[in-house]
Formats: sequence, structure tokens, C-alpha cells
Amino acid sequence: MAESGGSLGHAGILSTASLVIGIAAAGNSREIVVLAPLAGLVAGALSMAAGEYVSVSSQILPPFRTGFSAENSTLVLVNGFKASVRQKETLVLCFIRELLEYMSSNVMEKEETLRLIYYSPTGTTKKIVKEIGKGLNIHQIKEYNLTTAPPSFDGDGLTIIGLPTYSGRLPANAVKSMQKLKVNHAPVVIVVVYGNRDFDDALLELKDLVENIGFTVIAAAVFVGEHSYSTPEKPVAQGRPDASDINRCHEFSQKIAARITAINKMEELSPLPVPGHFPYKAPSKPPLLLSPETNMDLCDMCGICADVCPTRAISLKNKPITDKALCTWCCACVKYCPHGARMFNNPTIDAIQKRLFANCSERKEPEFFV
Repeated sequence: MAESGGSLGHAGILSTASLVIGIAAAGNSREIVVLAPLAGLVAGALSMAAGEYVSVSSQILPPFRTGFSAENSTLVLVNGFKASVRQKETLVLCFIRELLEYMSSNVMEKEETLRLIYYSPTGTTKKIVKEIGKGLNIHQIKEYNLTTAPPSFDGDGLTIIGLPTYSGRLPANAVKSMQKLKVNHAPVVIVVVYGNRDFDDALLELKDLVENIGFTVIAAAVFVGEHSYSTPEKPVAQGRPDASDINRCHEFSQKIAARITAINKMEELSPLPVPGHFPYKAPSKPPLLLSPETNMDLCDMCGICADVCPTRAISLKNKPITDKALCTWCCACVKYCPHGARMFNNPTIDAIQKRLFANCSERKEPEFFV
């Protein structure tokens, strides 16, 4: 390839020089004289690409792709396209398709892939993680939703992991899914989302979790999302993440990018300090087995509540039935019900809502640890 490329290079230089001399001799402007060799180079490159395609396709191109044999497709070019217009169009389209497939398999695979892992029953954590990823301007992105299936991937590319807090701790079922992963010093950004009360030990818990899996933490952050128990009457961080939070997501993205640029070897990084205490805060135990109930006067049995439940606690029979032992009080079924039929009307929940509204209404802002 190198030798043939050299002889082709000399021919290309000679033909391009001849083109420039001819254009200049015709008395054209300086701009046209400069543009002519560029056009010649582009045309020559396309011509060589087409020639290489035909050469290879004569060996590997099956007849069904062009509607006629590979040998005939070669003759179409060699003999001055002595074929129907339809055959010519088909050959060109096939060439473009093959070129795109080659680029997809040989070029795109080499691009950096960003992995986004999140547990997000109400969509809040997902939104924040995706906005952080968006700010990194990495085109290849793969998402893993822990509410539907445990993640499974290979490679050592950058990963962003976002989990919400439940009373200052990570969701137990999300932790169980994460523990199935094993990586080798892959860089990770960890994000905890809380409902404007406190994230307690959740960020430290997430850091310890991912490091035990094999990740290397390069940055961490806490963001605020609308509390699961927020209502229009007693709002707690209602509507968050809002426009200001999204801007902070992109600001955090820039800090991540700067951090990555400054890293030489993942193995040599010092541990990133994050707030929290060990032993972690004891997980809160619900005083009663509770779950949202369904107002059947409003319910049309659409099944959305069962679809969005992360623990599959809801089944549909004559009406939605909730396994209270599996319910984590995430309120996804309440938030997503299109008719407002799912409600969490209970004295215990009412008392929690009042306490949150009284003590946690003052806005808290995201925090970064880089």
C-alpha cells in the first residue's frame, strides 16, 4: 500500500499542477487559482475511493446489494457506465452505504464512550446525570437504568453514576444492582441527588461502593431534586432541577473535563475526599407497612403505576394491588399517574410532609468535589 500510494502521489501532484497552470493561463482571478487545486484534490480523493470500492466489491459484494453482479458493477465504471440509470444510482448508493458502515465499525468504535448509570424512579436523577453528560460533549453515550436492569459493560471509559438518597442513604436495590459490576481503575464521576433536606452519608457511601467495584473516583457532586413527598400544597424543592440547576450541571461538566485533562495515570490518583461519616447513618425503617393507595373512581387501569415501580411492587388484577413489603415510598406511581388516582394519604406521611415543608423549604444549592 505504501509503495503504490507513492506512485499515485506523484501522479496526483503532476495532474494537480497541470490543473493550476491551465486555470492560471486562462487569466482567472487569484481566488479561482487557489480554489482549483483544492477542488482537484477532493475530486481525486473521491475518485480513488470509488476505485478502491469497486476493486474490493468485485470480490465481496453480493449481487443482491446492487441488483446485478459485482463483475458487472466493475464493468459499469470501466466501460464508461454502460448501464441503466437505475443501475448507476444503485451502485452509488451502495458505495455510500458501504463507506458509512466502514466508518461506523472502524472509526466510531474508536471514539470515547461515556456511560451514564442512574437509579431514578421519578426521573429527577436521570435528568441531572444526562445534563452533566451532555455538557461533556462526548457523542457516544450509553445509558444504564438501574430501575430496570443491572448494568453490564466492558471497557475503561468515563462513567457517571447518579443515585438518589432515601433518608440519607442509597436505595438498597440500586446498591445490589451496582455490586454486580466489576471494573479495573475506570474513571467515574459520582452524583447524589437529595430532596433539599440533607444527603447525610450518601455521597461517602456511593464513593465506597464504586471503589469496591473497581472504579477510580475523579469527581463528585450533590444536587437537589424535587422531594418525593412534595405536593402543590406543601412544596419541597418543587420543580427542581430547574434552569439554575441545569446551568450548574454544565458548570460541573467543565470541572470534570479540566480534571480529566490534568490526570496522567488513574492508578496514581490520590483518593478524593467527600463529606460523610462511617459507619453510615442507620437506614430508617418505616414504622408501618405503607404504600400509596388507588382511587378507583379516577383509575382507568392503564398500568403506568406498575410499569414505573422500581421494585415491581404493583400488580394489576381487578385493581392495582401494592405489595407493601416491597414499596420503598419513592412515589413514582403517584408522580406518573396521569389521572391523579394514586395517592399517599396517611397520617404518617402527612406528618412527614408537614415536617419537611416547615424545615426544608429554604433553597439549597449543588455542591462539587473535584
